[in-house]
Amino acid sequence: MKRARGLRLALLALAVVAGPAWGQAYDQGKAVVGRDAPNSTARFIAHCEQAVHHSFCEGYLLGAATTMTQPPLCLSESYATERYRTDFIAWAKAKPGALDIMTVLSVIRFLQETFPCPGTPPSGRGT
Repeated sequence: MKRARGLRLALLALAVVAGPAWGQAYDQGKAVVGRDAPNSTARFIAHCEQAVHHSFCEGYLLGAATTMTQPPLCLSESYATERYRTDFIAWAKAKPGALDIMTVLSVIRFLQETFPCPGTPPSGRGT
């Protein structure tokens, strides 16, 4: 029951945070917010690494994955929910500059790189 509630809250948070303004912020060069900003990837990862917040983090990432339509993602049914969290953390720590950008943008980039559909051209935006 707690896990389902955590997923619902994470989806709601994603809807609020990842609204149409994300693309506008990226295009206007406002993607880099610094590691100490409340909406930075570094802060999100610190939150996700705490056991008490695993469900929220997984729900946020799963919510993004299941609602993102452009570019389309080819999700795997066998991809375990907790892997979204662990793989995202590893991905972000391995990317130069990813920890300094807005969480929503790094999540989108992670999903695009992790679940591309065959024949889908890569996005021109990098981290």
